[in-house]
Amino acid sequence: MNKEHFADHELETFVRTTHPFGFGRPEDVADTVEFLVSDRACWITVQEIVVVGGGSVFPPPGVGEPDPADSKGNRPLAPEQL
Repeated sequence: MNKEHFADHELETFVRTTHPFGFGRPEDVADTVEFLVSDRACWITVQEIVVVGGGSVFPPPGVGEPDPADSKGNRPLAPEQL
């Protein structure tokens, strides 16, 4: 991400609602790397470590929500369509 991304309020709202810890910093990834190269991680092998600030826990809005269509593909009307 660059400065233009941080100026986009829609993107900021999206990240804050899908990543509980907000925007990551280089230090966040560096802390993980520091641990993995240390002796404390000697028993960790062949793993994928995802550092996304909780982003993999919460799907983006609208993803994973049930489809309101019935078996014929009909969807309920929105209030403004009534």
